Amino acid sequence: TIKQTTNGAILRNMNMTDRIPAGLEVIEDSIKVSDTGAEVNYEKATSEDEEASTEAENQTAAEHAGTLTVTKDEFSDAMTISFKAKVTAEKGEIKNIAVLTGDDIEEKQDDATITVKPEEVKPPVLFIEKVADKKSVYKDDVVTYTIKARAEGGVALNAIVKDQLPEEVALDESSIDSQADDYAYDKDSHTLTFKFNELSTEQIMTFKVKVIEEANEAMDIKNVATLSADGCKEVKDDAVVQLIPPIIAPATPKTGHEAIKESVSLSTPIISAITAIMSVVTGIGIFALRKRF
Repeated sequence: TIKQTTNGAILRNMNMTDRIPAGLEVIEDSIKVSDTGAEVNYEKATSEDEEASTEAENQTAAEHAGTLTVTKDEFSDAMTISFKAKVTAEKGEIKNIAVLTGDDIEEKQDDATITVKPEEVKPPVLFIEKVADKKSVYKDDVVTYTIKARAEGGVALNAIVKDQLPEEVALDESSIDSQADDYAYDKDSHTLTFKFNELSTEQIMTFKVKVIEEANEAMDIKNVATLSADGCKEVKDDAVVQLIPPIIAPATPKTGHEAIKESVSLSTPIISAITAIMSVVTGIGIFALRKRF
């Protein structure tokens, strides 16, 4: 907005010139002048008119996008000139100078400066999810892990998924399935690594492990996966399965026919002994009887 006044004096051949600096683009239908008797003209600068600069990022009044001119033969009141401009510069200071001239007056000027800050580029946001296909396991069970990774708000560069496997499991390397640009397994650190040159849409990685430890009491096997990328905040997720100790079945008591059969079997020697004693007693009685006759 430009305001000018003569404080009641008459200014002849008034001319207000505003050279619009590079980095601004005037919205022509937004130009408004309060004095309807003034003549308004706006001309865009052509490539031949523009003065070159060795540093395009430093906008100065020497570079310009166009010239706004407001003239009037006689001016004796106040006048307001306003317009809107779109900022096209990416960064730096933009200085806009308005100059007023007329008969029998010294040139007058004023300026307005704005600072254009570079647009803040926010890095993509990373997401990772890890799940196991079982909630509880015993020794020698096989667990399938699934990892899902994605980036939102842009493409994440050099994304890496790392999964350090717990000592209670052993990786089946032949079960690894993914669309990663590269992957590797370090047996010394038990770490599985997937690499993606670019990550945006969801990528899925799966693999199987075998439980190699036996628990004396129930315990959790916690497996953590992390996702990182250039300039992005690292994220992680875990999957937990419970390792259950082996179940030892108690001895089953015998009942019914089997118990009776065993009872009869155990009593057989006793019955045999009683029979033998009776036989001996009977024999003695017969012998004694025969002795009398």
